[in-house]
Amino acid sequence: MGLTEKFTALADKIRKRLSTTKAMTLAEMSAAIDSVGGPEIKVLDNTLTEYSNDTLTAVRAYAFYYCGALTSVDLPSVTSIGEYGFGQCTKLTSINLPSVTSIDRDGFSGCSKLQSVSFPNITTITHYVFQNCSSLKSVNLPLVTSIGSRSFYNCTSLVSCNFPNLLSVSSYSFQNCQKLTTFEAPLLKTVSGADAFKSCKALTEINLPKLESAYTSMFNGCTSLIRVDLPTLTIIPDDMFSSCTSLTTLNIPNVYKIAGRFLSCTSLTRLDLPRVTTMGQSNFSGCTNLETIILRATWEIPYAPKDLTGTKIAAGEGYFYVPREMYDTYAAEATWAPYLSQIRFIEDYPDICGTT
Repeated sequence: MGLTEKFTALADKIRKRLSTTKAMTLAEMSAAIDSVGGPEIKVLDNTLTEYSNDTLTAVRAYAFYYCGALTSVDLPSVTSIGEYGFGQCTKLTSINLPSVTSIDRDGFSGCSKLQSVSFPNITTITHYVFQNCSSLKSVNLPLVTSIGSRSFYNCTSLVSCNFPNLLSVSSYSFQNCQKLTTFEAPLLKTVSGADAFKSCKALTEINLPKLESAYTSMFNGCTSLIRVDLPTLTIIPDDMFSSCTSLTTLNIPNVYKIAGRFLSCTSLTRLDLPRVTTMGQSNFSGCTNLETIILRATWEIPYAPKDLTGTKIAAGEGYFYVPREMYDTYAAEATWAPYLSQIRFIEDYPDICGTT
């Protein structure tokens, strides 16, 4: 396609985007390119390496999508970025977008050379925004309150995150962030989808003091996770800690229900469950060092765990500790029959159970 044909095609696209049929001068076309957020730039020059514009206020959907040579953008007045706005810009390393308040889905997905992002005015991160940004090491999102599905999925270089105002996280949000060692979100209340932190293999500690609702496989495969503090959580969903092979300390004082499997936590020796009265289909299979389960509730008892295969309890080398006053209730419940000889009273073992 010759230059004339390129400009003719460009003019047709701009007229269509602006819903007009009038003839356009080059000056009008230039202004129109800015007004539509630049999607035609790629048509004119797919080797664009830098883009700067002081007056542009919006980057429309697919504006710089697959601009494979683009390394830097300087757009100080832009407030919104449409879906795939900078998607798959695989050489993009530098962005200056200080005024952005919204980013649509996949806004920067696949920007594999991007190392840091700072959006001080954004409150919502929608789905897939930074998915597969494999070089991303640091993020500054101080006002963000919600993070959508797969927003940081496979950000394999991300080391630490601090979200002081974050309230909710969706599915797969941080899955496979293999270098993530620190995640801080003191106000986080809800995890609304599966696998939010699955396979974050460098994560060592989690303290979420306001978390009220979790979801399946939240920390599944976090093989370096040692300590977890979730003081306000009430239900442990299925596979939440499965294959957390380094987990030794779990502080869940208000959990009343363990909803499913708790598999292969091979370093876990002790579970203290102050309020648990429901263990549903709980399965501790493969927790090879589990020898102590403390059940402190005095108002109701749970059914016995469904599967303790491979644990020290199953081998007859571990015990359940319960309140003395509840023993007759345990003895009357059929599911506890195989374990009655392994029930001990909390009051008799202060060195194991602490004083009440």
